[in-house]
Amino acid sequence: MYAAVFKFFCSLRLTAAILVSLVTASVAGMFFDQTLSLGEHLAKAKSSPIMTSALLFFELNDVFHSWWYSILVLLLALNLIACSIERLPRIWVDIHKPWEPLDDHALLGFKLKRTLTMTPSEAEQFVSAAVGAKPKSKDDGATRYYFSERNKYGRLGVYIIHIALLLIMYGATASTILSIDGVMSIPERSGSRFVQVRGPGGLGYSHDLGFEVRCTDFRLRTFVDGSPLAFESDLEVFEKGRAQAVVKKTIRVNDPLEHRGYTFYQASYQPLSGEHRVELRIGEHGKEGDTYVVPLRQRLAVADQVLSPEDVVDDFGGLGPAVKIAAYDGDTPKTSFYVFRNYPNFDSEVRRGTVDVSFQGIDQAFQTGISVRKSPGLSLVFLGFFLFFLGIFVAFCFNHVRTYVRSRPSTNGEQEVTIAMWSRRHPQAVANEFWAIVKKGEDHGIPT
Repeated sequence: MYAAVFKFFCSLRLTAAILVSLVTASVAGMFFDQTLSLGEHLAKAKSSPIMTSALLFFELNDVFHSWWYSILVLLLALNLIACSIERLPRIWVDIHKPWEPLDDHALLGFKLKRTLTMTPSEAEQFVSAAVGAKPKSKDDGATRYYFSERNKYGRLGVYIIHIALLLIMYGATASTILSIDGVMSIPERSGSRFVQVRGPGGLGYSHDLGFEVRCTDFRLRTFVDGSPLAFESDLEVFEKGRAQAVVKKTIRVNDPLEHRGYTFYQASYQPLSGEHRVELRIGEHGKEGDTYVVPLRQRLAVADQVLSPEDVVDDFGGLGPAVKIAAYDGDTPKTSFYVFRNYPNFDSEVRRGTVDVSFQGIDQAFQTGISVRKSPGLSLVFLGFFLFFLGIFVAFCFNHVRTYVRSRPSTNGEQEVTIAMWSRRHPQAVANEFWAIVKKGEDHGIPT
């Protein structure tokens, strides 16, 4: 039973069938838009019960997350593992214990073989030219056997490719199942720990990061006409139970923040309606004041006054931008007045209160849009592709070649020298090498 199952997974026919099925699945994914949700696909196929059933059963709206696609990938992985287990031990033994004396029976299996007769000194030179300076050798009475090989580990290139494919499949599967690709929308001076993610089938859900990301400030630079030039966010990351930020960074387009495998990209922004922060300079009358940036209707205690910016007017009576300031007595506003952006000394010269207030400007509050991504298996995919190309290079550029030589006494005190060569691939190149060696021997010896 176990032998039959193992033989089934070792089958090259199974490999071909799986590869054809994967190609078919990829083509199916091209015909069914994978960016649409299941509901959108069902709406298109509502007039066809057969198509509706096929969509639901085969999960054609999300082919690469479907149950049958995962089974195909698993079968291919088992097929590669079984083929490697079956063939690798024999090849490993053959690599490390390859040498056998070249007898007449073994000689029948070689296509490249030649026997020459020459003097003992010529035979010694010929053997050195054929097998190199330090070949393996063995004496069998008057007969001496020589053996040499090169690039013996080139045969392992195909197994490097097997490992690479397994890493790619595992990494891609892990990345597909466990990856996060969503967005966060964080108002300035606020934080969040949840990412809105589009899951399999187009279904959305909230993913808990396990830590909080805060936007302390957002800055927008514009052209003269008001169109955006550049924008950036100051982010801080707070781990659970930590009062201090563990990471601080200003993110810009193409300059993200990375933390615990997550990458946070600056993606978009949106003005917050009605959210303004007013920049005021406040100080005791006749003295240099300090600058305060406060939201509208937030009270600010300065000297003996409690002030609050209540409203912003874009153009007050043709005098330009202005802000209405309320002065509080306890919880009750006792008076209010306006200060003007274009006239910074208006309050100190006209109202002449105990404190001077000048209107420096308005800071529009924004909500920053952050793209969040995490691909836990991506490094394995890159490693798999590196090993894949390395395996191809080893398999095709390191040709395994073996050279066998047998030297034994012949008549009249001469030596009968037989040479045979074998190669894993590139037979024509090895044949040219073989006949070049034989030519050197024929210049001195006699072919037999």
